[in-house]
Amino acid sequence: MHGFLLCCFFAVLFAGLLNLFKDCFSEEIFGIITNVSIALAASIFVSFLWNKVIFDATKHYKKSGILDYFDDFSKVEQKLKKEFRNCKNIEIFFMYGSTFLNSNSSLIKEALAKKNNVITFMLADKENPFLKSYQNYWEYPPGRFEELIDTTVTNLIKWHQDIPSHERAQLFIYKYTKGCFTYSYYKIDDKIYFVPNKAFSEKTFKPITVFARKTTDSNCLYQRVTREKDAMISTNELSQIYPT
Repeated sequence: MHGFLLCCFFAVLFAGLLNLFKDCFSEEIFGIITNVSIALAASIFVSFLWNKVIFDATKHYKKSGILDYFDDFSKVEQKLKKEFRNCKNIEIFFMYGSTFLNSNSSLIKEALAKKNNVITFMLADKENPFLKSYQNYWEYPPGRFEELIDTTVTNLIKWHQDIPSHERAQLFIYKYTKGCFTYSYYKIDDKIYFVPNKAFSEKTFKPITVFARKTTDSNCLYQRVTREKDAMISTNELSQIYPT
């Protein structure tokens, strides 16, 4: 709005300046000068407004930390595999994660074997009241979700304990006890891959992923997700089960 008013002000000022020099030229020459000047001024004003729109949009996305968008999570997995090898902190929030663990077990074991790493997994509690609704919606047989959750927890603990204590990373596992899963996320150091849950029940329909970095803004995507996680831990909606 301020940019538009500024352009209007300069347009009126420019028209006034042209009118001051009207008597210095013939009517034909003055008409040519006026038309060319108006065209140039209009171009400058439009460019100014467009650049302001671009600047405002860039500022907004810079504030949020959002850098990229993927229309299919499978396109993210290759990036995650590269980043797992060079990171210090990994934080993953998902429902049960069996597909992810099966396809990335060697990378997770490698990360667990780095003493200075801190790795946190958060997944559904078998007693979470929303779990049966998801099970019915996605047409899983009764008890299947519980089995997948148990397998994930058992594997993570086994992989961790198979490594000598003086060589292994810190591993923390939490259960999500109350809420519904509206998203999952993968935090790798100062980066986050945020995956909103899809609404469509068809399993072949893949969820999107938003990629962002941590910024100094307290409301950037990374900081916002971190605050929510910390709040859930403080209210025991995320309950630590390992180490006990």
